Amino acid sequence: MFGKAIEMIQEGTLNLNGSVSHTFPLEQAQEAFDFADSHDPSIRKIVLTFGNN
Repeated sequence: MFGKAIEMIQEGTLNLNGSVSHTFPLEQAQEAFDFADSHDPSIRKIVLTFGNN
């Protein structure tokens, strides 16, 4: 199902508004993981972006 979910996100047929609370570029992955470990209540989902996203 993971592949289907990726496809739906790319097509814009899966609405993720409000699901992702924070985005980090891949180069800041460690910062993102440290932030996730902080258990900040504002964190819902963290996404790592690749390339020119």
